[in-house]
Amino acid sequence: PPPPPPKPRTPAPKGGKVIAVTSGKHLDEVLSAAGREQLVVLDFTATWCGPCQQIAPIFARLAGELPHVLFLKVDADSHGPILKQYGVKAFPTFVLLKRKSELSRMQGADAGALESAVRANAGKPDPWSTAKK
Repeated sequence: PPPPPPKPRTPAPKGGKVIAVTSGKHLDEVLSAAGREQLVVLDFTATWCGPCQQIAPIFARLAGELPHVLFLKVDADSHGPILKQYGVKAFPTFVLLKRKSELSRMQGADAGALESAVRANAGKPDPWSTAKK
């Protein structure tokens, strides 16, 4: 019999919005599909966390302003193993990654510090990322 068709590779996710992580496998797929120099910002949050809810609109605004950066939201109550993997013990915690390596992290709802850290590491949009393949 003919070989099975190749499994389609997960396309690089489009930025411009906050992506809710649905599982550890989903997170791995998104991180693997991210561009080599693409900044990924993980927001470890919880629905019962007041400061998390206060900073959520700032996180969403940054996602809209920096579409070349991936903004991922990880719900604490649904994804305990991911929290353990990243050593998260307080909320909100933001982890900035490139090539799956941690660049920096911050705890607390400090909008100014979050925006500064993201903008300092965001880099420039890749002109080829929107090119037709």
